[in-house]
Order: sequence, then C-alpha cells, then structure tokens
Amino acid sequence: MGKYPSSKILRIIGHFSGESVNKTLVLGLGNELLSDDAVGIHVVRELRRRFSDRGDLVFQEASVAGLAILDLVCGYQKLVVIDAIETEEGKPGQIYRLSQDTFKEDVPFWSAHGIGISTALDLGRRCGCQVPQDVIFYAVEVTDVRTWHRGCTPAVVKAIPAVVQRILKEELCAGHASVDEPEGKGEEGF
Repeated sequence: MGKYPSSKILRIIGHFSGESVNKTLVLGLGNELLSDDAVGIHVVRELRRRFSDRGDLVFQEASVAGLAILDLVCGYQKLVVIDAIETEEGKPGQIYRLSQDTFKEDVPFWSAHGIGISTALDLGRRCGCQVPQDVIFYAVEVTDVRTWHRGCTPAVVKAIPAVVQRILKEELCAGHASVDEPEGKGEEGF
C-alpha cells in the first residue's frame, strides 16, 4: 500500500477522531546503552513484571523523543512517564514527580532529545490528537547519560526500587491491594 501498514493508519485516524482508550500508559524513556539514561526503561520493566495481569495498564519502553512521542501516547486516558533528568543542584538518585504544568514551569524548554515532551504533548493537542489530559512525569536525577555502558551508576540503581514504589503507590494502586513486595524479587543488574 504505502509507507504505513493499515493498522498504523487506523491508529492514527483514531487519535484525531476523539476515540480514547480508558487505559493508563506507563512509558519508560531512555537508551540502555547510555548508562543512567536507561533508568526509565528499568523502572517500566519492573512495573510490567508486577502488573502484567492488569488490563487497564499498558507498559511501553521507548528510545524516541520529540514529536515521535505522540505516536506512542495518543489515545490513552492517563500517561505516566519515567525518564532521566540532569539538573544543576540535584543529587544523583533524587526522584522528582512533576505534572505537565510544573514540568513546563520548572524545566527549560530545550531537551537533549530536540523539543521537550511537554512541548510535543501541547503541539499534539493543538493539532487535534487525543493526547492524555492526565500526565505525570517521574524523573530520576542521573550522573552519566553520555558513557556507552550497559548498567546504571550506583546512586541510580539504588533509586530504581524507590521510584517503582512511588509510582505504584501514587499512580497505579489507588484503591487496590497492598503494593509491598519482599526484597530480592525484582529485576537484577540495573
């Protein structure tokens, strides 16, 4: 047919037609080959492992940014994004929870990925895409996103279980059973 398979065309049409899936997308961003940049991917893998049976949750890993994010997020009711962040005064392993409004106010417009995700989401809304209205960002302060290395630095490895627990308690388990799990059952070798 052309460049896009028919399922892709139907999905894109759905993003503009007002259709919305009553699901939450949990999106881990990063690159596994760039040390701490993989923190979002590791967090999403652990959340997927714990919640593979929940039909209202979709877990996605991605190494894309800018407008390419729209293809992943459109059509969902809620979006939880996990990514690495570098700030001037942050401490490695520090966890930030930001709404899209806070993210726009507190984080500079530019991004190492091109346009920032908040800007991409705003542009998607202006173009009529069904971008989630409920968007929460979890960012983990990192020290190394430039070294070609599989595995995060020690401070970031230590933060992964903590950010997983925060997302479980604050976003995914409201009104559900306890989210505590015994030590030693998670993904190894972050």
